Amino acid sequence: MWSIAVAALLDITFSDPPNTIHPTAWMGTLIGKLWGQKAPTGRAAAFLKGMLITLSAAALFAGAAWFIQTALLRSTSLPPVARDLITGALLYTTFSFRKLIHIGSLIRKTLSVGDLPEARRLLSWHLVSRDTRKLSESEIAAATLESLSENITDSITAPLFYFLLFGLPGAFAYRVINTCDAMLGYHDREREWLGKFPARLDDLLNLIPARFSALIILLAGLPITGRHRGLPVLVSDHGGTESPNAGWTMAALAGVLGVSLKKQLHYDLNRNGKEPDTEALHKGIQICRLTGIMILLFFQGSLYVLCC
Repeated sequence: MWSIAVAALLDITFSDPPNTIHPTAWMGTLIGKLWGQKAPTGRAAAFLKGMLITLSAAALFAGAAWFIQTALLRSTSLPPVARDLITGALLYTTFSFRKLIHIGSLIRKTLSVGDLPEARRLLSWHLVSRDTRKLSESEIAAATLESLSENITDSITAPLFYFLLFGLPGAFAYRVINTCDAMLGYHDREREWLGKFPARLDDLLNLIPARFSALIILLAGLPITGRHRGLPVLVSDHGGTESPNAGWTMAALAGVLGVSLKKQLHYDLNRNGKEPDTEALHKGIQICRLTGIMILLFFQGSLYVLCC
């Protein structure tokens, strides 16, 4: 009944566990070994390999989670509070809230003291895969806002959504698929077709969580920015990105803040907005923090209602 609250408390208190005991790190290691850093030369063979990697890894971790969850439910010696603690501790490893906000705040602090090289390094190391070496202060702020808003979906909303629907197996299966997409879903020579299946499956799984996250961003913006144009920008610009999901949260945050979020040759959201600065980044982080809290409260309340 209180598993999500336990998971949230652990995340806020400890952030991410070390990689040696972190299931997501294990997922990455397994995916890397199955991939072998090399894809078959044919498109069909590469696609099939990517599909088999994704499904086999998801089945392994979801199966282990199902076994643990079933054992907890069937146990007659464990009190309900112990089940919540164990379930919450496992759920805590499938999402990341505190670390996401911490990284955004760290980048803002480095920008506020004019340390562009360090801000670029932090952005590249933690949030984006693009070349950040020549980004201006405004471009760093924009990239940080884009990443924070997009990551709300797969770092917070989606794992909790699938936990609510399918329990621990759902949360772990989602995390495996999302990790496969993060590792294989690139448009390079080696992974173009290898990553097709996990990328499309991840898109499918994020359809509802992304749209839900966007709506919560609009609500979270009200106490921080007051009346805003988040909804009109969301309606007009949500389809402006290659991803069918990223544009929803990014456009919502751009509209709430009144800023333009753009990536050259890829998208330009709320193009009539001002260029983001450190103040906009500060407000954006506040909105993302409040959005995460509201999402956690929503899913904990939903779980409580379902269990009563």
